[in-house]
Amino acid sequence: MGAADNINEMAEHRRGADRDTGCDAGSDAGGGADFEGDGSACIGASDFASDVYGLVRAIPAGKVLTYGAIATLLGQPGLARRVGKLMSSSPGDVCAHRVVNAAGRTAPGWAEQRELLEREGVAFLENGRVDMKRHIFIIK
Repeated sequence: MGAADNINEMAEHRRGADRDTGCDAGSDAGGGADFEGDGSACIGASDFASDVYGLVRAIPAGKVLTYGAIATLLGQPGLARRVGKLMSSSPGDVCAHRVVNAAGRTAPGWAEQRELLEREGVAFLENGRVDMKRHIFIIK
């Protein structure tokens, strides 16, 4: 079973306008945002981008994933930086603020990211990092 099959089966997918963040998918508003693509056939950049955006749309409000985890789940563990680049230019329905680095740090130069996460109930540690133990999105 591939990573995307696992995501399709196990991840809670949601759709609906998220009033607090302005993104459509992954909120607690209900429905089901579908992750499509098998992630293993990331031949072209647009295929990989589509898979990344689909996975990020599946992250529920109050949870985060890391750039590296997204790349790994899609069968491309060396492409964490590409995931970051895609988040910096993502479509409006992709809740890019729910993606952080492996240490739980928010994106440099994007002060609003922390505010968006806090509105969703994401807690931060005293050192300014996301409390990853409480808020990492686990895909079984």
